[in-house]
Amino acid sequence: MTWRDSGRRLRSRKPLIVNSLQSLERVFDEAPHPTVASLFRQACDLLLVIDNEGEILDCHITKELSGNMPPPGVVGRNWSSLVTVESRLKIQEMIASALKHGEARWRQINFMSEIEDDIPMTFKVQALGCSDQLLAFGRDLSRLTNVQQNLVQAQLTLERETARLRSSDTRYKVLFRSVGEAVVIVDPMTETVVEANDAAEVVLKRSERKLINRKLGEVFADFHAALVSDLVAKAKVADKRDFSDILTSDDGSRHIVSIRYVPQQPDSFILIRISPADIAAWSTKSNGHLLADSFLDAMPDGIVITDKDGRIFQANSAFQTIAQLSSEDAAIGQSIEKWVGRTSVDFSVMMANLRKYGYLRNFATSVRDELGIETNVEISAAAMKGSASGSFAFVFRNIDQRIVASKNTETIGKTNEQMVELIGKLSLKQIVRQTTDEIERLCIESALTITGDNRASAAELLGLSRQSFYVKMRRFGLSAK
Repeated sequence: MTWRDSGRRLRSRKPLIVNSLQSLERVFDEAPHPTVASLFRQACDLLLVIDNEGEILDCHITKELSGNMPPPGVVGRNWSSLVTVESRLKIQEMIASALKHGEARWRQINFMSEIEDDIPMTFKVQALGCSDQLLAFGRDLSRLTNVQQNLVQAQLTLERETARLRSSDTRYKVLFRSVGEAVVIVDPMTETVVEANDAAEVVLKRSERKLINRKLGEVFADFHAALVSDLVAKAKVADKRDFSDILTSDDGSRHIVSIRYVPQQPDSFILIRISPADIAAWSTKSNGHLLADSFLDAMPDGIVITDKDGRIFQANSAFQTIAQLSSEDAAIGQSIEKWVGRTSVDFSVMMANLRKYGYLRNFATSVRDELGIETNVEISAAAMKGSASGSFAFVFRNIDQRIVASKNTETIGKTNEQMVELIGKLSLKQIVRQTTDEIERLCIESALTITGDNRASAAELLGLSRQSFYVKMRRFGLSAK
């Protein structure tokens, strides 16, 4: 379609618009006055009928405005007396324009209110032609004003937060650049350098431009790059835990590198710190935890470090083997009760003795691995000194292969000999009863030994009620002990 065709089509529509307006005027002419008045009232929030001097002859206020606007006694008052000072001149100009031209353009008028702030409204004044009366149509702007105020407040808050974040970012950059220790921030997904401070540029002998967006293999090319990659892989598996080692550069200089994975939303990062190596001090103080980790992994006995509630935050390789765990991560955060004890009583007894005495020695129990297979172990434990959170260290020793003649075995052997001597002297029923009593006594004594003379735990361990357990103790003369 050409421009000429579109112009012709627009011109052809113009008579239709004129005819529609004429039809609308005819509708108003033919409509009864109550209907027209009702339409006017519904078309605006405030409708005023005024004379040439601005005196209010009649008014209609919607329910939404009636609570804030002046009372209905406004009829007979001058319109200018209800508005603020700066709006009075506007009213005079609108009345004059309506008397001269038949109507006045929309102007904002602020009404005074005794309840809230001034009420902003926009008004248009229309002359009634044959009459000396005027109609003032008013629309409420309060909602729009509230939206504008909320928008301004939001904008101010956003600007304040932006300024605060900009200030924090500046402080971080100044502190990061001025730290004496070399620090490198690495993206864990791509293993590329995101940030590096001035000290890192000196240690790595590269400018910031040559460090940013470079792979770790390139950055540590003059050092033991494979060792750094291995430490990064370990750090990714263990959150918020440092992995350290000594790096030796091609020129023979040594540095201590410490790597930690920091999970954070939305972006996690790896923190690499590099400092000059003082081997003696590092071995004994600065990196003592590394030596401790190496010692724990080298131990043939299972070693587990837990918090005061028994939740594991470190487990060595031997314990992972006993419990058939794929990695240390499978144990971290879990309760030691998941693997330790024939029943829940063992765990309760262990923790009760640790909290009461601070140590536990040669506690015989079992460990259930991930396949449900039980391994007989002996546990020694102690509360770790200098730990504010009350940590415990447990040592698990496998005793499946141990062959030791226990007191219970000797006692049972004697019982067998006594039972043989009773044959012929007593009936079978009496022999069985006497032998059963001896076995019950031995079980009760063993349960009390295991639980540290805790009768309630011993009863639970044997599957007896406390009352039955106490009765049997009195029966065998153990209550006095």
